[in-house]
Amino acid sequence: LKSKEEEIKKLEQEIVEEVSKISSQTVEKLNELDSNIAKNLTTNYTSKPWDSLYTFDISDDRGIPINKRGSGIRRLMLLSYFRVEAERAMLNSTTPNIIYGIEEPETSQHPSFQILLLKSFKDLVKTDNNQIIFTTHTPEMAKLLRPSETIYIEKGNSKFPQIIKNDNEKVHKISKSLG
Repeated sequence: LKSKEEEIKKLEQEIVEEVSKISSQTVEKLNELDSNIAKNLTTNYTSKPWDSLYTFDISDDRGIPINKRGSGIRRLMLLSYFRVEAERAMLNSTTPNIIYGIEEPETSQHPSFQILLLKSFKDLVKTDNNQIIFTTHTPEMAKLLRPSETIYIEKGNSKFPQIIKNDNEKVHKISKSLG
């Protein structure tokens, strides 16, 4: 929608002008018939935010929207979305810089889908303008990543979290933490 915003605004302005013109002409004609009614009439235009003007959902053949399904189905939809985004990012060099933040994306997923999810994440970050930060408490997900692809953050003794940068230390702490 962002890519068409200027075009949409121009079209919106044309519609407002045309509707206002016809509305004014209509009120003028009404004034010729009854000026008491016409004198208090105005054309009002109310704009709605573009992000809420249209709503879409994806439903099954029974009319049940995806957002009403179980968490496993919703996560599969998320996986599919990231796969589409990865393909689009690879084809479109003008995609804006995006950082995706996801908490435990592997939740409620079959192990084979967890692997597919991680693959789609890796495909998505092949372009320079995408990053993905996700959390996991699943040792199997952590095992699928190279140490250089991980960040380990711990509370430590200070009041600020500490980022462990040494790969060997990260692997040790992740193994100890996740089991």
